[in-house]
Amino acid sequence: MSKTKIAVVYHKDAYLTQNEIFMPICVGNFLLPDANVFCDSIGDNISSKNATYNEMTAVYWLWKNYDKIGNPDYIGLNHYRRYFIFKGSKYAYFEDETLDDMIFNKLSYKDGIIEDIFARYDFVVPMPNKRKSVYYNYKISHCIEDLDLAIDIIKKDYKQFVPAMEKYINGNSAYYYNMFILKKDDFFDYCSWIFDIMQQFEEKTKYPNERYFISECLTGIYFTYMKLNGKNAAQLPVLFIKDKKLGFKQARQMCKQNLKNKKMSKLYAYKPLITYFTPNHLLLKRKRKSTLKKKDIFVEK
Repeated sequence: MSKTKIAVVYHKDAYLTQNEIFMPICVGNFLLPDANVFCDSIGDNISSKNATYNEMTAVYWLWKNYDKIGNPDYIGLNHYRRYFIFKGSKYAYFEDETLDDMIFNKLSYKDGIIEDIFARYDFVVPMPNKRKSVYYNYKISHCIEDLDLAIDIIKKDYKQFVPAMEKYINGNSAYYYNMFILKKDDFFDYCSWIFDIMQQFEEKTKYPNERYFISECLTGIYFTYMKLNGKNAAQLPVLFIKDKKLGFKQARQMCKQNLKNKKMSKLYAYKPLITYFTPNHLLLKRKRKSTLKKKDIFVEK
């Protein structure tokens, strides 16, 4: 059995990325057709909460059913259209249009590379994206009451995390996607921490039926906590596989739906139409620079 498993989360039909390391897992009510893969609805699970918890229902399932995946030394999370790229780059983010049998070449993945990384580093995270501040970006993108509630929970129950929380939310380096590769013990500690906070959040939020984007920010706080406690992060760029471009009617309808959400900023509400009117050649090969200054992705600031 491989020492490493990277779960690839699916909530819709897409190219199946699978080998001894990469392990597809379906979430919510979705099942990949004609595929023998894990689902987050068996055993101890919170699959019914997928509409709000998003990919975190897969994380919960991995935590509570660890023996079912072979009890690996290292466990990771990717998405059906977001993957770590295992090579150096000054960019944090790349886009492509399709996945195919060349996926592992696109990711620069080869046997033994994860073990090589963990011989030098303690955990793997996405290269951070630069923002004015994490707190400000959350405020213009989502409901700031959610982040304020999570902050209150941390201050009350996890005082040892307060320095990491303050450093992360006030800093300009944002970790997105809830992607990681962690050692088993760190993964279990992360899950115990984040799911306790999310359960409290679910009980106290004014908006219990809306998606909990807060998990992404909590994950960034946890990464920062690990770094403040002397653990070294290998920071990898991310490949994003774009969905087919929306038609004008679809984009307009999505904007109308977004505008009903009074907590969403106008920029994000109109994003489907902005994307529609952006030429394809500007969308397809888009890259985002990282906050890192050094060329070697395996070297911290």
